[in-house]
Amino acid sequence: MSTLEQNYTKYTNTKKVEVYHGHYDEHSHKFTHVASVYVSDTLNTNDALSKAYMLSTHIDNAWYQGSMVDAIVTHARSTQMGDVLVLDDVSYIVTRNGFDEQRSVLSDSNV
Repeated sequence: MSTLEQNYTKYTNTKKVEVYHGHYDEHSHKFTHVASVYVSDTLNTNDALSKAYMLSTHIDNAWYQGSMVDAIVTHARSTQMGDVLVLDDVSYIVTRNGFDEQRSVLSDSNV
């Protein structure tokens, strides 16, 4: 598939999910926008977040090099609990039970 065809597939009939990885120290909790992942626009919110989580996790290859990913960094770990996915301007924190909507997790002071 050519680059043009890959981009057409990525940007047509999809929703963008932004992926933020958390960085913790003893005084703060900051997030870095590592990638945007594209999922089918026919998926409901939970399924779209689940697909984005799957696409932002290492399995056989570096996830950030996937065809449905626009990486912002050159290397990234897999998405894990405590990270944040943003879909339709709503932030969701990754938990062991799925995704919890969070209104203020990505403020200007911690991104």
